[in-house]
Amino acid sequence: MGKNVVLVGFMGTGKSRVGSILARKMRRRFIDLDDEIVRQSGISIKEIFDRYGEDRFRELESEAVRRVSSMEDLVISTGGGVLIREENVEMLKQNGVLVCLEASAGEILRRVGGRTHRPLLNVEDKIGAIEEKIEERRRFYAFADLSVDTEKGGPDMIAAEVFKAFSDYVKDGRD
Repeated sequence: MGKNVVLVGFMGTGKSRVGSILARKMRRRFIDLDDEIVRQSGISIKEIFDRYGEDRFRELESEAVRRVSSMEDLVISTGGGVLIREENVEMLKQNGVLVCLEASAGEILRRVGGRTHRPLLNVEDKIGAIEEKIEERRRFYAFADLSVDTEKGGPDMIAAEVFKAFSDYVKDGRD
């Protein structure tokens, strides 16, 4: 069986969109970790944050990571903060290759600026808030095995680039 492709990175970098395209291309099952959390909890991510706070969300996220990490041949799209917990990094790397999708703060704002359910964007200086959060998470994103700049093209092109990088990585035996 094969290693999972685990897409990590900041919100708006295309993890879900690229992931679903990549899964079709690779003929693998696609799992969006946020969707998995919603399915298991029965409420939206926003409701989890509003009712129980970020700590509870991170617990549910780690439970979802534990479940999917035991499976093989998946393409997994994660939430932007999944790597904050070291246990998640370890579980995802056990049977997966972490691919960080990257974009500039300006591009991220262009992609997600209209989404009002993003608490990070409910501030006056949206670019500053995004830049600050990216910088805060940079050391966590460094745990990724590979990185791909998502500003080079559309989701199909990025999925093809991720596929090639992943295939080369596995072929070279770096997994």
